[in-house]
Amino acid sequence: MEKKLTTVLCSDVIGYSKMMGADEVGTLHKLDQCRQIIDPLLEKYNGRIFNTAGDAVLAEFVSPKDAVLCSAEIQNSIRNLANGMRWRIGLHLGEVYVYGTNLMGDTVNIAARIESTTDYGGVCMSDIVYQAVAGKCDLEFESRGTQEFKNIAKPVPIWAVKILGSELNPNVKPKEQVKYSKEQLIKSVINDKPAQGKTIQDAQNLKRDQQFGPATRVLMWRVTRKCGPSLNELLDMASKNLVPENLHQAVVAILSEYCKTIDSDRAMMIHKLLDGPLGHHRSLSLQFLKQAAKTNTEAQMEYSSLIITDPHSSSSEVNEAIEQLTNMAVRKNIPAMLKLVQSYEHFQDKHKQFLWLWVLRGLFEPSAQNKLQMLINTLTRVDVNNWRIEGESLLDEIKFKNDAGNYKY
Repeated sequence: MEKKLTTVLCSDVIGYSKMMGADEVGTLHKLDQCRQIIDPLLEKYNGRIFNTAGDAVLAEFVSPKDAVLCSAEIQNSIRNLANGMRWRIGLHLGEVYVYGTNLMGDTVNIAARIESTTDYGGVCMSDIVYQAVAGKCDLEFESRGTQEFKNIAKPVPIWAVKILGSELNPNVKPKEQVKYSKEQLIKSVINDKPAQGKTIQDAQNLKRDQQFGPATRVLMWRVTRKCGPSLNELLDMASKNLVPENLHQAVVAILSEYCKTIDSDRAMMIHKLLDGPLGHHRSLSLQFLKQAAKTNTEAQMEYSSLIITDPHSSSSEVNEAIEQLTNMAVRKNIPAMLKLVQSYEHFQDKHKQFLWLWVLRGLFEPSAQNKLQMLINTLTRVDVNNWRIEGESLLDEIKFKNDAGNYKY
């Protein structure tokens, strides 16, 4: 019997039997509405339906990327249809047996098992599909852990596409990720024998072959050997969501240990990775942002703004952050002035808000006039007249004096 490699899409309607029991004609009408969306999209992405049974639709794709993009568009389109039907879509890539126009084998069975774990209105896929499309689709993915399926020999790592409006499948309990200490993680990287001695070229070749896990391990090991180019490669992979989730903890541990004196640009990049692609590590993320802020103006403003609005910041930290923003603002730094306005709005200090909005208006910042007028509408005439004089004085100092860094507005 002929075999081939393909990506299988398995989909069905949640609660279809119950819907049919309550209203057969209405349910079939809704199903037809959905199929009028699904079938053209399958054709658009070069998919082929190879089996249907009631509400279930099974299709194949030559390209895993087409399968993922098609699935996401199907779910978004059905959500917009809003006819009361919700679908689950599961994807798996592997060898299948060709049986006439039908396909059979474990790949089809695994796609069906994955579909059963999928979010309501969502898309889930096996790790092999995720690895084939990660960094190549304008979509966000998140791990759903490793699932064990009946009659399937090996556990299957599952990934979900983040779909607006989808709901977690209440019948699936996500498995908790094992937590290791920072010391354990670093030791495991240093003693990673398959990665030891490998070059940066080896890591790049592994990445091109879509072996993202081994590539990440090689790069982490090389970072422990203080290899700057390997760190750049690792950060690039992380920014493109190519680092497998099971290695996120180790990457974070390596970055925190071996990047303590990194330059501001890379510190800023690590800050962003620690607040998104590598999970949410607020304390460590702030440390790297503070490091970047030593020489990076953007980082200085962001760090000061975060400290000011963080309820856990001490008074001395907040005062230092305000002073840093003010020192930048008096040098005609418009973004710093805007950050000050936001900060004083947070503190409900209308006086300071007024002064900096007055300066911004005098420097022709487009957004300042409306904000200033809205603030004036909440003030007394006496306050406006007095603060206007102060605002003009501050504006003159900023415009015409070079040594304006010590003013305490």
